Amino acid sequence: AMRLWLRGEYGSLAALNRQWGTDFADWGDVVPRLTDAAVRQKGENFSAWADFKRWMDVAFARAVRMGRNAVHAADPHALAAIEGAQIPGWGGYDYARLAPAVDVMEIYDGDENIEIARSLNPALVMLMTFSSGDARQRHGLWRSVLRGMRGAILWDESDRLVNGDGSPGPWGRQVAPIFIELRGVLGRLLMESERVSDPVLTLYSPASLRTQWLLDRRVGGGPWENRGAEAETEGDDAVRAAMRRFARMVSRNWLQGNYTAPGLVEQGALRNGHVRLLLLPHVLALSARAAAEIRRFVAGGGVVVADVAPGRFDEHSRRLPHPLLADLFRNGSQAGQGAAILLPGPNGLAEAFARAGLRAPFCIETPDGRMAEGVSLFRFRHGAATILALHRDFAPGTIAEPFVLRLSSPGRLRDLRAGQALGRADRVALHLDPVTPTILMVSA
Repeated sequence: AMRLWLRGEYGSLAALNRQWGTDFADWGDVVPRLTDAAVRQKGENFSAWADFKRWMDVAFARAVRMGRNAVHAADPHALAAIEGAQIPGWGGYDYARLAPAVDVMEIYDGDENIEIARSLNPALVMLMTFSSGDARQRHGLWRSVLRGMRGAILWDESDRLVNGDGSPGPWGRQVAPIFIELRGVLGRLLMESERVSDPVLTLYSPASLRTQWLLDRRVGGGPWENRGAEAETEGDDAVRAAMRRFARMVSRNWLQGNYTAPGLVEQGALRNGHVRLLLLPHVLALSARAAAEIRRFVAGGGVVVADVAPGRFDEHSRRLPHPLLADLFRNGSQAGQGAAILLPGPNGLAEAFARAGLRAPFCIETPDGRMAEGVSLFRFRHGAATILALHRDFAPGTIAEPFVLRLSSPGRLRDLRAGQALGRADRVALHLDPVTPTILMVSA
C-alpha cells in the first residue's frame, strides 16, 4: 500500500529515486529508510525516512475515515469518534489528515492541538475528560467550553462523582453549579454563538515537526527507541515551542486566529482576501508550491512573520542549498504594501500587527493602565451582539483581582452570568475570579 501511495505521489520511479537518492530498479524493490538508519546516516536528505513517516499518518487517517464511513453506512445520523488524541508530533497525529476524518474527538490538550483540530475541521465535535472537581479541573472545564469543547467525559474511577445510592458525591457537588449553567441558558447561548476569527493564520507544519525530531535525535545522544511516550509529551522541541510562543503573541494582542496546513496553502488558502497576517513558527520544511503562495501573499499586501528563514528543507525533509524564502525575509518586502518580518527584530510582532492593520476592538488592563497579564479573552458573535469571556489563566491559591475592560467604542454591556445590566460605556471595571470566567454581552 505504501508503494502504491508513493507511486501516486511521485508519478515515476525515476522521480522517487532522484528525491530519495536511491537506485531502485523496480517499484517492488522500494523500501523506506528506518529511523535507526536515518539517525546515523550521512548527509541531510531524510526523504526515504520522512516519506515513510508521512505514509504512517496517511494510513492512520485512512483507517479512522474507513471506520467513520462504516458507522455512517449503518446510521447516517450517528457520530463516529476517536479518543485519546495526542499532541501534534513527529508521527501518528497529523491533524491536517486526522481532524477531517472523524466526527468527534476526545483530545488531550497540548501544543495547540485543540486550536489546530478546530481550525482544520470547524464541524469537529471535541470532548475533554475530567477526573475531579478541584479548582484546576473546574477552571479547565470552563476553559474547555470557551475554546470550543462541546462535552465532557467524566472519569470517576474512585466513585467520588456519584455515590453508590445515586446521590452526588463530593466531586459531583463541586461541579454541579457549572453543569447547571452550561446545560441552561448560558450554555445554549455560547453554543449558538460563532467564534470571532481575526484575519490571522498560523501555518501548522507536520513536515517541520518530523524534520526537527530527527535533527534532535542525531545530536541528542542515547538510543532514540528508549524514549517513551512521556519523553515525547513532556519534552520539547523548537517547532512546538515556537507554535506556543506565536499563539501567546496573538492572544496577548487580544486577537483570535486560526491554523492552516501546507496543503491548504498550496490550494490557495491565502488568496481569500480575509487573511492579513501569516505566522510561520519554525517552519523548517516547506514545499516550493507553498513558498510561491507565500510570496504571492506578500506581493499582494500580506504580512508574514517567521522566527527562522522558512524552507531550509523541502516538504520531504531534504536539505536545500538555500532556504526557499531567505531572500524574501532578507529584503523585507516585495512590490505592494506587504512585509516579511524575521524575529527577533527591533520591534518584534508589534510591527507585524501594525503593518497588517490589526487592532483588537477590546483589551484588558490593570487598574493603573498596564496590559493585563495572565488573562485570556474569548470573543463570540451572537447576532448583532458580541459575547466576551474574560478568563484568568489558572494559578493555584489566587483570589479575585481587579481588571479593566476597554472597548474601542462605547457599547451596552450585560453580565450574562450575574444577569446584571452594566449600562453603556467604553470602560468597565471588573473583579475576575481565579476559576470561573466573567461573560459579558456587548451590543451597539
